[in-house]
Amino acid sequence: MESKIITGLMLLFTLMLVAGVVWPVLHYGPRRMVARKAANIARHTAAIQALEVALGRTGNDPAQHSRLTSNLAWHRAALKALAPDAAAAHSPTSMPLAA
Repeated sequence: MESKIITGLMLLFTLMLVAGVVWPVLHYGPRRMVARKAANIARHTAAIQALEVALGRTGNDPAQHSRLTSNLAWHRAALKALAPDAAAAHSPTSMPLAA
């Protein structure tokens, strides 16, 4: 028959091992998710600003204009999915080709 002390120690060390694996995930996980979301918002915002500037410089190239417009729409949709309030600041504007 096993000793109750050995069983108790096995249970204690098992719980300590599980806690040692679970605690860092619960402690650091939310911080990293918030930091990653902020970085993604900053990246999409910068891309939107750069694409808006580039759209003004397309000249009479309809292919380039359509590529930039589709990229701009994608970044706006991604920003709206991440942060609807930040996406409102970058509302869609149509930019016609330069004459």
